[in-house]
Amino acid sequence: SAQAQVHGPAYIGNDVYIGMQSLVFWARIESGVVIEPGCIVMNVTIPSGVFVPAGLKLTNQKAVKDLPPLTSRYRFHGINEEMVAAHREILRGYHT
Repeated sequence: SAQAQVHGPAYIGNDVYIGMQSLVFWARIESGVVIEPGCIVMNVTIPSGVFVPAGLKLTNQKAVKDLPPLTSRYRFHGINEEMVAAHREILRGYHT
């Protein structure tokens, strides 16, 4: 998203949404993760299928175990897939 920063070394898996004004630094984000706006994710590994709540500063691997799962009841369920699809469509526009 706008104003999100990913600074390496970093790994970002498939279908990951990184919200506005979030920073991912020296981290590994597995597939299917949502990072809500305003987060700092640094020096941790985020497993698949969870979300990082807005504004959370996540710099300790121990805190990762408390991240909530992405379920169909999650208010932004599917945002990661929707945003990836939207960006792929924009990219296709550049190639035509």
